[in-house]
Amino acid sequence: MRTVLVVFMLVLLCLFVLVSSPLPAQDRCKKANEVRLSKVFGIDWPFWAPNRIGDYLTNIGQLVSHIPANSAGMEWPVGSGHAINFASGIWLLGKKDGEIVSAVAEYSTEFQPGNVTGWSPGVAGTPADPQDSRFKIYIINRQDVANPTANPDYINWPVADGAPVDAQGKPLLLGTSTAWAVFNDYDPDLHDRLFKSQPIGVEVQMTAWAFDRVDAYGDIMFFKFKLINKSGKNLTDAYIAFWADIDIGDARDLVGCDTTLSLGFAYKTKPDELYGVNPPAIGYDLLQGPIVPSPGDTARVSGKKIPDFKNLPMTTFYKFT
Repeated sequence: MRTVLVVFMLVLLCLFVLVSSPLPAQDRCKKANEVRLSKVFGIDWPFWAPNRIGDYLTNIGQLVSHIPANSAGMEWPVGSGHAINFASGIWLLGKKDGEIVSAVAEYSTEFQPGNVTGWSPGVAGTPADPQDSRFKIYIINRQDVANPTANPDYINWPVADGAPVDAQGKPLLLGTSTAWAVFNDYDPDLHDRLFKSQPIGVEVQMTAWAFDRVDAYGDIMFFKFKLINKSGKNLTDAYIAFWADIDIGDARDLVGCDTTLSLGFAYKTKPDELYGVNPPAIGYDLLQGPIVPSPGDTARVSGKKIPDFKNLPMTTFYKFT
């Protein structure tokens, strides 16, 4: 059995993983149309295929988007036409002024493209124009290092908006391909379609990367999220989660988790209509969670060691039908 792995490195807050079972086809189409008819413009969803995985990635919190093709958003292996993940998104929930607030993405989304400026402690920031074309998904590749002028994304790498750079101030290339985007949850109208809470006021900077290799790394995508509370108010009792509607081939899947590995996964015990007698599995693995005080331990955040702290593992796994 081959395994496709989606790995996450998180900055900020607490964590749980959530996996859902598939919706009926008519409900999926309805969800897709809700996003198409929303006020969010400037949405970018390129088909990113950095290795053997192909994925419709977005700048609105959907790690895997079913919307562009009105079908499953992740393909494995690339070019096979076989789907392994229908849709997936990031969830953030907490309390602000004692009220539960959310910033989540699933079939629909509460996020819009763009960063947030002008914020400070006690002062809420102002979201940028979500229709500004500069808030697209930027993708750079290994060949850009030798020929940087050939890729507009490399030339226009949005450092001022938070895109990471290396020690020389050049776009930070992780793996053989790196994608970056920034989005926020400031539009209250977008919150009406999901949990109907007030916006948190959070900016999310997403970095994704992968390795084009013949070994197991060729079946892995890495994601890192930097979440910045720019609401001017404290966010407490906060959790971050990854929601996924994982459909392996014919979508008759089983799910489970390994708490010792902070790993959630979906798999099959029977032959699949698309993949045959040896269908693949897919997993979501938390590599670096948020940090909490822990004397004597050492946490890791963005490549730095933080003494007397530790990274939290996965704390909850939940399946719903």
